[in-house]
Amino acid sequence: MIRIWRSLIFAAILLAGAPAAVAETPRYQDIGPAELSELLKRGVTVVDVRLPEEWQETGVVPGSTLITAFDRRGRFVPDFAAEFQARVGRDQPVILICRTGARSQAIAGLLTQQGGYTAVHNVPGGILAWIGDGRPTVTCPIC
Repeated sequence: MIRIWRSLIFAAILLAGAPAAVAETPRYQDIGPAELSELLKRGVTVVDVRLPEEWQETGVVPGSTLITAFDRRGRFVPDFAAEFQARVGRDQPVILICRTGARSQAIAGLLTQQGGYTAVHNVPGGILAWIGDGRPTVTCPIC
């Protein structure tokens, strides 16, 4: 976990230049599988931040954008910030998901507090909650 936090500091540096946010309660919204399903129907982008082998193991939420945020050692992937910014605008609604919700929560906090993103949703419980709720997955399209 310490490596993830060190990586988040690095990520914050990469996102420098974004409007600074005042430290406060998280400005992202936690959502469950039912809310995720509704937002998907409205075309909201879902970004799955897990590793490729995790995508292969469980499948992914249909229509997900796949961008790995942390490597196997818990280090922030340097290309993540640029790739995320290229795919998701700061005012565009976005849903973040990982295996259990810890990595996506860390990224959600970073994006809202340091990156200037204004419409971020996190899925506590991650893909495991999605699957546990009987929701569909698809085979990883890039694995």
